[in-house]
Amino acid sequence: MVANPLPEVFHYPLEVDDKLAELDLSQALLWSALRRGLDYKCRLTRYHTNAIRGLGVWDAINVGLGETLQRLGWNRKEPGNFAITVHPEEKLCIAVMSGNAATGSVELPSSNSTPLQTGSRSRTREAVINNRVALGLQRHFFQMMPSWEQPVPTYFLLHRIDADAGEIRAELSLPTFLPDRYITDWHTRIILTPPERQMVAMPYIEPYYEDPGDEIDVPVVEIE
Repeated sequence: MVANPLPEVFHYPLEVDDKLAELDLSQALLWSALRRGLDYKCRLTRYHTNAIRGLGVWDAINVGLGETLQRLGWNRKEPGNFAITVHPEEKLCIAVMSGNAATGSVELPSSNSTPLQTGSRSRTREAVINNRVALGLQRHFFQMMPSWEQPVPTYFLLHRIDADAGEIRAELSLPTFLPDRYITDWHTRIILTPPERQMVAMPYIEPYYEDPGDEIDVPVVEIE
């Protein structure tokens, strides 16, 4: 794979809203999911193990993304334990990833915060190649694929919780280059506007929970 030119970066609130609308998304939907990760982070204590801290935030955001978008027809899939939330018409899918210190920055290049391990690197590389094929950057692959197997672009919801600044920064970006264990190139970066900086108050989206079915009766015994 050959590195690409600088990405197209959307960061002004109105252009971010327009770009997300093209993907059938909104900042409110994405921030609703991101808040789940921030809430989890706020509940951590010094007794939580280091191994679970980042993984727990990642999982909470995935849960929030799935619960928020499924009412709009999006679906959750996990090919090879690679969690993605898929558009109802399969025009794109979203994966969650923790970002480096440059996440949400217009001037600096963002990337994943920690090196991808073997399993996740393989799935991420596959997603990057699919993106390049979908964008016409790997034409020899594109010409070999039948029309019904055209790849679905995978956007990554990068998040960075800055405890010192007391904020969470995020972007929805489309990667196109993964030379080793870090994503280095993006075709598109959509920098989400922190809710406190938005001109219009961010609405709160109530989480959606599936109906568990029949209610469970729990016997209550009075102790005299």
